[in-house]
Amino acid sequence: MSIHVVELERIAPMPWKNGGGATRDLLVWPDANGWQLRISVAEIERDGPFSDFSGIERWFAVLHGAGVALQMGGELYEIRRGAPPLQFDGALAPMCSLLDGPTTDINLMVRHDAGKARMHDVQPGTDWVTRSAWRALVAADPVHLVVDGQLAAGTHGTGLLWSANASGQHWRMRPQQPVHARGWWIEFRPRHEDKP
Repeated sequence: MSIHVVELERIAPMPWKNGGGATRDLLVWPDANGWQLRISVAEIERDGPFSDFSGIERWFAVLHGAGVALQMGGELYEIRRGAPPLQFDGALAPMCSLLDGPTTDINLMVRHDAGKARMHDVQPGTDWVTRSAWRALVAADPVHLVVDGQLAAGTHGTGLLWSANASGQHWRMRPQQPVHARGWWIEFRPRHEDKP
């Protein structure tokens, strides 16, 4: 069983050029030069536009803070803590407005030509099974990852647990303390896996 663990607290923040916040990359896969998938945490400190990520599909969810409002074209989306991830085209580069002070958010980015991905809320106490070999759990709180009924790995705080060899496995998130823990499942199917 090969589960990789990335702890957010061990990653140094990279300040944005516009001074509006900082980003910590949890994972850039398979490598920084030709990445297909990127999972990061953004600390947004003030209002401002998102960067243009043409050719990228994005998912966005709130880790800490009240949340943000994203203006995309003629639509305004409010993403608050506890709301499902918002999926959108990175080329839209929405204007971001803080709802009530700084916020910390999780971002998933996948290149359109790399394959298909999905990010959704963990349902506590429920197993997650998928055919995708590449799978991940982003946890906002300290959790254990149980795979096929066995304790596989855990986080001390906000972190990422992932595997590229997890097809058909039963994954379950278990809080490390008797309190509610939040998390998101991510699956990625590279384009070559979708071919018959």
